[in-house]
Amino acid sequence: MQVLNILVDKQMCAVQGQLGQKAVRAMNAFIFHKLFRVSNASNKQFNSGEIFKFTFGDSGRLHFISGYLPDLVRLPIITAVCIYTIYGSLG
Repeated sequence: MQVLNILVDKQMCAVQGQLGQKAVRAMNAFIFHKLFRVSNASNKQFNSGEIFKFTFGDSGRLHFISGYLPDLVRLPIITAVCIYTIYGSLG
């Protein structure tokens, strides 16, 4: 059973990494697509440093956050099971 748990955990980590990379690439593609549609004359509110920050700084955070997605899914389930168990024990 422990071997199965390790294999599932490794697979989940691999899928999370792929999901994070896809999210970063999608965010970069969205920003570049938007940037190519807008001319420099109409884009006076953002300089090139801010656009660079949007592209590489903020989208990199998506990859970091994607590692915590299973915890966000797991937490309500664990909470519900704990409440059910406590309610069943205490009556």
